[in-house]
Order: sequence, then C-alpha cells, then structure tokens
Amino acid sequence: MARKRDEAEQKVKKFAQELNKKRQAAALKLSTGINSEIKQLNMKGTEFSIRITILESPTATGQDEVTFMIKSSSKDEARPISKIASGGELSRLMLAIKQVVAPKDLHQTYLFDEVDAGLVVQPQKKWVESLKRLAVIIRLFVSLTFLKLQHSPTPIF
Repeated sequence: MARKRDEAEQKVKKFAQELNKKRQAAALKLSTGINSEIKQLNMKGTEFSIRITILESPTATGQDEVTFMIKSSSKDEARPISKIASGGELSRLMLAIKQVVAPKDLHQTYLFDEVDAGLVVQPQKKWVESLKRLAVIIRLFVSLTFLKLQHSPTPIF
C-alpha cells in the first residue's frame, strides 16, 4: 500500500513538473504578446508579467501559483494586478489580453467597462483601433465613461 502511494506521489510530482514547464513557456509567450498590445494602447511605461511560484505540495491544478503582475512605470516594482490596477486599467489590460488570446478563446462576447478611464483624448485612436481589430473576431460591448467623444479633433469610429 505504501509503495503504491509513493508511486502515485512520484507520478503527481512528475506531472506537476511538466505542467510547470508548459506554464513557464506559455507565460513568456503570453507576456510578450500582451506587452506588445500594451504599447499599441499607449500605456507608456506599463509592463505586464506573469509570476509562477512553485508550491510546497501539489493541488488539484498542479503545484504552481500563477499571478498576473504589472509595473506602471520603469521606476515601479511589479505588483499583482489585483492589488494595484484601477477599473479603467483592468479594462485596457483585458483588451490587450483579449487581443492576444481571442482567436483561440471560445467566448464570443466581451464587455469592456471604463476602458477610457484616465485617458486623455490624444491616445484614444490607438485603443479604438485595438477595439476595431478585436471586433472583427468577437462581439464587443464598450462602456465609455469619462471621455467626451464630441471634443475629439477627429472622428474615432
């Protein structure tokens, strides 16, 4: 009985290690894509990363804890998105994430609320172009909260 338990534990550890390697590779690919989109959205100085921490013992989802991190400027230290991002930042980050994963995602409708929060008129064209690219693939519902589109020097849609 103890031998079977030990064998099972070894299998679980092996699978957890394999899963960790796949997560590390996927995290690098995803981070690279999201950071490219963040630049397109004119979120200057913002950098997205994924921290993968190996836990002491396996859980039902592996032996890793995955945390999405963000740096708002080059001077800042990366911190968990859940701790520092505002609603508008979360919407813009989700827009960047969806640009990268939407072609493979099964969900077909997304709501971006306060996507314009904290933005000035100047960069609006970049995130509108991003929304247009995404709208070719999926249905979008966008809530523009603060931006006064009628003051835009050029039409954006």
